[in-house]
Amino acid sequence: MLAQNGEPVAAIIPIEALGLLDRVFEALEDEIDMREVRRIRADEDDESVPWEEVKKNLDL
Repeated sequence: MLAQNGEPVAAIIPIEALGLLDRVFEALEDEIDMREVRRIRADEDDESVPWEEVKKNLDL
């Protein structure tokens, strides 16, 4: 651990541990995204507009 003024500011870890942390954070982000998808799909008041209608309205 590296410290500045007695406060931890950085750590040196094995590259394998960094890879593991990356995978853990990606999995957590995926879970957060999936929870949001499930919440939106369960929302009965959802005012989603189909993509085809959006394209038509924007003359795409």
